[in-house]
Amino acid sequence: MVPGDSGGPLVNTAGQVIGIDTAASMGFHFLSPRGEGFAIPINDAMAITKQIEAGTSSQTVHIGPTGVLGVMVQGTSAPTEPSLWGIIHRRYSLGVPAGLTIVGVVQGLPGDQAGLAAGDTILAVDNTSIDSAPTLTTVLNWHHPGDSVRLTWLDPSGQQHDATVALAPGPPN
Repeated sequence: MVPGDSGGPLVNTAGQVIGIDTAASMGFHFLSPRGEGFAIPINDAMAITKQIEAGTSSQTVHIGPTGVLGVMVQGTSAPTEPSLWGIIHRRYSLGVPAGLTIVGVVQGLPGDQAGLAAGDTILAVDNTSIDSAPTLTTVLNWHHPGDSVRLTWLDPSGQQHDATVALAPGPPN
């Protein structure tokens, strides 16, 4: 297995598919000078395939359209500007949860309708703390367009707000 094989079959010496290649490393030399590869066992891949074919959602498999808030966000885990770092540092030193900073809101979509604005900080969706863009994506992937979600956020003055919104249809995946 080498980089670029991801998504392809992993076969045994009998030519049987035993997994789906997911990742490879050429520079890793712990046990083998050739690198290291990773794969999803074929039984796991087939179970997920059957789940998708049956249209059964789970925490790890999303079926159907995705619901969106219509916000653009900037994570706080890797600040790129000193001014942003200052804001984060002040937030932590004041004991305010980090959350996820909104940098833009799409007019007419649920975030806009709830009153979210650039500079606000999303703290939670459906009582799940939001600490990064991937966390927000994961929580929203549990929902579909039309589902209601409870938002908790802070405005730039530190005032906390709560609202329930119905998610809008997102772009096709």
